[in-house]
Amino acid sequence: RGQAFARFVQPLTNRLAHGQATRGAYEQALFEVNDFIADEEAEQLEATASTRQALSETEEKARLLPLLKQQVEEQLRRASSVSLVLETFLLGPWVEVLAQVMASQGADSPESQALVGTVDDLLASLHRPETDAERRAMRARLPRLIERVQRGMALIDLPQPHRERVLADLMRTHRGLLVERPVETPEPP
Repeated sequence: RGQAFARFVQPLTNRLAHGQATRGAYEQALFEVNDFIADEEAEQLEATASTRQALSETEEKARLLPLLKQQVEEQLRRASSVSLVLETFLLGPWVEVLAQVMASQGADSPESQALVGTVDDLLASLHRPETDAERRAMRARLPRLIERVQRGMALIDLPQPHRERVLADLMRTHRGLLVERPVETPEPP
């Protein structure tokens, strides 16, 4: 940058040294120097924009992580039975998913809201439906719910073995909840 500035200034100084040294010539030279400096600053800002954006997102994510973890912990306290695999996933990788999306897209973005709602939807899906209608409704909701979970896993590049463990745990839990209970008929006296 120093060399570029020296190459730019050299003709200006030559022009002032060998031409008429009037106030207007000096003002014009000063204007050209300030213009050059402003252009250099703009180029430098543009060149570092992605780095500054990444730094800003990293700082925001670090600020959000403890808050979101606390929120998920509260949601888990209100939930009934949650497997250790799912609890670990929600308090670790899922909190990371939420922080990353909120830091990059904003807390009010549709993606952020959908992923925040996923925690409540997952916890609600862990209750056994009592009626056939509830069972059908749950079966209809599960594919979209699992799709959101998979999308979140992909956002943070969760390693495949971890993904499979969580999804297998959810499948096992949901399969057990969706099995119809046999109707108990009292034995004849």
